[in-house]
Amino acid sequence: MDESMIRGLMRKHSWLNDMLGSMPSDLFAQWEIRRYQPNDVVCDQGGLADYFCIVLEFH
Repeated sequence: MDESMIRGLMRKHSWLNDMLGSMPSDLFAQWEIRRYQPNDVVCDQGGLADYFCIVLEFH
């Protein structure tokens, strides 16, 4: 994902901008968008995480 996409999400979600506004710009290249289907398991409580997730929308 490129930095402009993340910046667009930050404009759309002010809380995300508050959280990531001071993040070093080189880290923007490390982000990716993942789409999950209903009932997909994103993480298990108590398990070790392979990555950090931010859920932006839920339908």
